[in-house]
Amino acid sequence: MTKKNGQRGDQSNYTDEFFERGHWGLKSKQILIALLGWIGVVIPVTFVSIVFTKQHLKIVGIDLRLDDVVSFGIFLMIILVFSFVIIGGFSISMAIIQQERSKHYLNNWPNFDPIKREVIINRMEAFATEKYGEQEYRYKVRTLVIPEELNIENGKLLDLVKEIDNEDKED
Repeated sequence: MTKKNGQRGDQSNYTDEFFERGHWGLKSKQILIALLGWIGVVIPVTFVSIVFTKQHLKIVGIDLRLDDVVSFGIFLMIILVFSFVIIGGFSISMAIIQQERSKHYLNNWPNFDPIKREVIINRMEAFATEKYGEQEYRYKVRTLVIPEELNIENGKLLDLVKEIDNEDKED
């Protein structure tokens, strides 16, 4: 349903394909599921309301006395109300749990900073260009043998990232 949005320059990181142009298979599938869900609600409610409001029902020339069905209608109404209460309670409790869980994660995890990410990528690219040559050459060459003196020391890239973090803290 959602995909990483790297093409557009807007602020949102994710988009919903349902609201984009095209994707007719996805749209028709989701609309069909929603309609089936609503039919599953409308038919029982309609049946129960007919049972409670009518004494006789004539369908295709068949006269039905609904006095016998009233007890079944009451039973069905009890089941429906019970189901709606249970499903509603479950949905609300899961929403509250997810909200609290997301607050906890957002407070403890560092948020993604696209500007800092770009700075890190640019700094790494500058480091690679200085050490191994231009990006175009590095990407087009099929095999590249790097002499031992040009190998990157252990922890050098991590040191570059920490250096950028220290620069951000100083600002």
